[in-house]
Order: sequence, then structure tokens, then C-alpha cells
Amino acid sequence: MSTTGYFAQASSVRSGVGIPSSPGLRSGLATKSADFNAQTVFNPYVTSRNKPSTTEARHAQDMRISLALKVNLDYRWGIETGIVSSTISSSFLTTVGNTQSMQERSINYVGIPLYLCYNLLDWKKLGIYMSAGPMYEFSTGTNTSTTTSIGTSRTRNDDHGRYKDNKWSLNANAGMQLQVFKHGAIFLQPGFSYHFKDNSKLETFYTEHPAAFNITFGYRLLL
Repeated sequence: MSTTGYFAQASSVRSGVGIPSSPGLRSGLATKSADFNAQTVFNPYVTSRNKPSTTEARHAQDMRISLALKVNLDYRWGIETGIVSSTISSSFLTTVGNTQSMQERSINYVGIPLYLCYNLLDWKKLGIYMSAGPMYEFSTGTNTSTTTSIGTSRTRNDDHGRYKDNKWSLNANAGMQLQVFKHGAIFLQPGFSYHFKDNSKLETFYTEHPAAFNITFGYRLLL
């Protein structure tokens, strides 16, 4: 198993006039489907549509857990795959006059990587290696919470569903591993990932910060 943390967060600030229906969407339009419903709740009778609006967005990679399997082709080369579970989060603070709306959203992904590995050093039970390759990810669940404050009044709306989203990324890593069992090793692995652009209109960590450094610690099965 492994955990991954990203060194940077993405943020943005937008302003306009009126009441944005959903700050999480690039188009500014609310999207409803059987799998996902993103919306921000406003009271049009209390807040004027002519007042300026400002939205502050922040995005982060919360967690990445993986189970890896490596097959050695020879002394130097190997192929690695596995299952990667990751979570990214976003928060949008929208202010219109005396009305504030905080939307917090998290999306869960499951990824399947395919890496080509090269052993730089193999000394006793210690190894230093490099790996690179693509990973395919698909979303498995979405949690959205919207809290709207108008003066001293506050309302909250929770939505649980699935936003259909598929991502391709290219990853490069350099790591060190210590073989603790005949077919198992613990490893420390700094890396870099780049998520490619797609047709998704949802603003997330992957769209606002596609290139990111990461560090992974975990357990690898060796065959």
C-alpha cells in the first residue's frame, strides 16, 4: 500500500456581476444529470442580481493509496501495474453582497497504471530505480456540500453521487526500495505526473494544476 502527497495546491479568483449558479463549473451553468448535480443555493429575493460577485477557488490532492505489482523481465528491466485509489478536493467561496456560499467537493478516482521500470542499482536488498508510463483513472464517487449564509441565516445542502470523468496521465518516478521479504519490498518514490486536458467542464485539481510533483511511500509485490 502507498500514500501520496502533492507539494502544491491550485487556486483562482473570479469576479463578475449577478448570482453564479455553480462556481464549480467553468461555464458558470448548473449541470444536472442522473449521476451528478452541482449547484449553489442562493435566495434571489434577498440578494440583488446587480451586485458584483467574487468566487475564490482552491484545489488539492488529498490522498492516493495504491497496491503495486512488479514483474521483473530481467536484471535491469521490469513492468509494474496495480490499482490506485485517489481523492481530489475543491472549495469555492462565492460572495454576492451580504450573501456567501461555500461549496466543498471531493471526487474519488480509481486508476490503473502501467509503468516500465529500470533498475539503476541493486546492492544486497537495497535497490534504486526509475519508472515511467501512463495511468488511466475513472471517477467512482462525488461528495458535494454547499453552505449558504445570508446575514445570520445559514442553510446547508449535501449531494452524494457520481460525476462521470475519465483521466489519462503520464507519470515519471525515481525511487528507492528495500526488499523485506522474498517477494515484497517497501519503497520511497518521488515522482512527477501530468494530467492531459479533456472535454470536462468541471474545475478540479487536475484541470487547474495538471503538472504536479509527488512523493509515494508504500509496499510492492515482486514477481
